[in-house]
Amino acid sequence: MGGPQRGRAAYYVGGPVGRRPSTLASAPPGTAKVTVTALNPSVDYCLTVVAVLDVDRVAHAEPVCTHRVKRAG
Repeated sequence: MGGPQRGRAAYYVGGPVGRRPSTLASAPPGTAKVTVTALNPSVDYCLTVVAVLDVDRVAHAEPVCTHRVKRAG
């Protein structure tokens, strides 16, 4: 099977837990690291990567959610 397939683009989709996901960032094929900015540090988020392989094929990773520690005060 080999390594990851090179598609058209990757989208980083997510949002606050319990809310409808939206695109938070996008990147060209072959990108190894993306930074998602403007997240609220007191809110938990669920994120996933969606890869567009071609017009008829889209692959997505399992969502990963944050579990932030609630601060006292």
